[in-house]
Amino acid sequence: MKTLEDQVLNLQNKRERIARQIDATESNLEIIDVDVQNWVKGVDAIISHTEKLLEADQEKVNHREMVGSDADSSDFNSMARAVSRGCGGLPIATVTVGKSLRNRCKDEWNDAARQLKNPVPKQIKGMDAFVYSHLELSYNYLETEAKSLFLFCNMFPEDALIEVEILVQYGMALRLFQDVYTIENARVRSRALVSILISYFLLLKEEKDGFVKMHDVVRDFAIAIASKGENKYMVRAGVGLKDWSNTDTTILQTYTTISLINYIHGFSDELKYPKLQTLLLQMNSYVSNLEIPANFFQGMKDLKVLDMSFEEYAKGPRHDGFNELKVLKLISYNDMKYLLDMFDWDPTVVVHNLDELQLVSLRTFSEICRDQLSSESLSKVQKLRVNGGNYILNIVPSNLLGMLQCLQSIVAYFSSSMLNVFDLKGLATERYGPALLSRLEVVACGKLRYIFPLSIAKGLVQLLCLEVQRYEMVEVIVEDEKGEETVSSIEKIVFPRLRGIGVTDLESLTCFCKGCYAVEYPCFDGMWITYCPKMEIFGHGAQMTPLKKVHLQEHEDEGIWKGDLNATVQHIFNQKVYFINMHPGIV
Repeated sequence: MKTLEDQVLNLQNKRERIARQIDATESNLEIIDVDVQNWVKGVDAIISHTEKLLEADQEKVNHREMVGSDADSSDFNSMARAVSRGCGGLPIATVTVGKSLRNRCKDEWNDAARQLKNPVPKQIKGMDAFVYSHLELSYNYLETEAKSLFLFCNMFPEDALIEVEILVQYGMALRLFQDVYTIENARVRSRALVSILISYFLLLKEEKDGFVKMHDVVRDFAIAIASKGENKYMVRAGVGLKDWSNTDTTILQTYTTISLINYIHGFSDELKYPKLQTLLLQMNSYVSNLEIPANFFQGMKDLKVLDMSFEEYAKGPRHDGFNELKVLKLISYNDMKYLLDMFDWDPTVVVHNLDELQLVSLRTFSEICRDQLSSESLSKVQKLRVNGGNYILNIVPSNLLGMLQCLQSIVAYFSSSMLNVFDLKGLATERYGPALLSRLEVVACGKLRYIFPLSIAKGLVQLLCLEVQRYEMVEVIVEDEKGEETVSSIEKIVFPRLRGIGVTDLESLTCFCKGCYAVEYPCFDGMWITYCPKMEIFGHGAQMTPLKKVHLQEHEDEGIWKGDLNATVQHIFNQKVYFINMHPGIV
C-alpha cells in the first residue's frame, strides 16, 4: 500500500506542474492542445480512483486494528460497522473507541454500539454529547489504575507538558499502584499505564522523552469526570486566578484533590478540607511572594502530596496538618537554610509519613534540621533527591543516618561544597548505611574525596546501581575511615545484589576500594569507566565477579580479559585507554 501511495503522490506532483504550465499558457492567451487537456482529465480520474482504493484499504487496516483477532468474523464485522457509524466517521473517535474495544466479546461490542447510538446529554460547555460519549466509553474500559493516572493528568494547565516522573511521584505517594512498594517499580508501572493511555489516544506522546500532553478536549472531559464521584477533583490550573481568600469553601470540603497552579497572592487563614490528599500550588510566586497563613494547613489532616514548586514565601505556615504528607518537593527558594525551620515546624512531631523528599536549587540551604529530630521523623522516606545547593555539606548528616533506614534511592547533583554523602562525625558506634538503599547516583558534588566509608559499604546489601560522575577530587569510592587496623580485621566485603557501576570523568580516581580485603560482586553484569586517567587498578584485594571480558568501546574487538578484574583494568590503564565498557562474557 505504501508503494501505491508514493506513486499517487508522484502523479499528483506531475499533475500540479502541468497545471501551472497550463495556467501560464492561458494567461498568455495561447490555446491548450486537446491531448494535454485529455491527459489532465485522465490523470484526475486515475488519482480519484486510486485514492478510493487506498481509503478502502485503510478502512480494512483500521477495522482489523479495531476488532483484533476476530477481524475476519462476519458477526464482528457487522458490529464493528455499527460502532464505526456511531462514531460518525470521525477518525479520532473511531480509533479511540476501537482501541478500547479491541479483542473484547460480542456483548461489549453490542453495548458500545447502543451507547454511541443513544448518547446521554452531558453539560460540558463547548462539548456536545456525541464527543463526550466516545471519550466516556474509552474511559470506562480503562482499568482502575489507568483511570487514576489519567485523571491526574488534568491537574496541569491546558497544553502543559506533563512529566511522567511527576506522575510516578504522585502515584507512589497516594498508593495508586496495587502491590507496588518501591519507586523503581512505580516508575515501571507508570510508564506502562502511560503507554496504555497513549494507545487509547487519551494522552499525546511528546517528542521530548519522558513527557506527555493532554488534548484540550480530552482535558475538559477529564475535569468533568474528576469533579464528581467519591474522590472529587477541583482544577483551577492555568486560569489566571489571583485570589483565593474570598472563595466559598463549603462545597470544597468534599474534594480530595485541588490544583491551584496560578498567580495567587494569598489564602484565607484556615481552609477546612478534611478529605484533601493532594494540593498543587506551583508557580504562584511569579507575581509576588506568596503569603500562607500560619494555620493554613490545620484543616488538611489527610494531606499526602503538597507541591509548591517555584514558590517564594513572605510568611510560612506552621506544621499543623503535615503529618500525613507523603511527598515534599521544594524548588528555587532563595533564603531557606533549614527545611524544618522555614515552616516553623516542631521537629519532634513532624513529617512522620513522608515517602519522598526533593530539594532542588535551594541556594542558601545547608541541612534539613539543625536540631535533633524524633526517631520517627523521616523514618519512612524512600527517595531523597538533592539538586543544586552550594552550602550543603552532607547528603545524609549524622543526626539523620539512624532515621533514614527505609531509604531506597539517593540522587545528588551539582552541590559544590559537599564533603560527604554519609557523615559519621560524632557517632560513637560504627553505623551501617541504609539497608534498603538500591540506587546511589552523585554527579558534580564539589569536594568529595570518596563516596562512602567502609562501615557504610558493609551495610549496602540491597544496592543495585552505583553511578559517580564529574569530580576532580574523588580518589576512591570506598574509603576506610578508621585506618589499617580496621581493614586488617575484614576478610571480605560482599555487594550481593550490585549489578552495575558507572564512574565517569573522575580525574583523581585511583581505585574502587583502597583496603587489601577481598570484594565480591556475585550479580555484577555491567561496568562503565569513562575518563579515569589515574585508575591503575580496581582494588588492592581480590575482586570476585562473574565478568569475563572487557570490551573497549572505541574498537571492534572480541574483548580483553587478563585473568581477573584487577589485571584487566591495569592492562587497560597501561594502554592509556580511558573509556572502557565491561560486560559479562561467556567463556
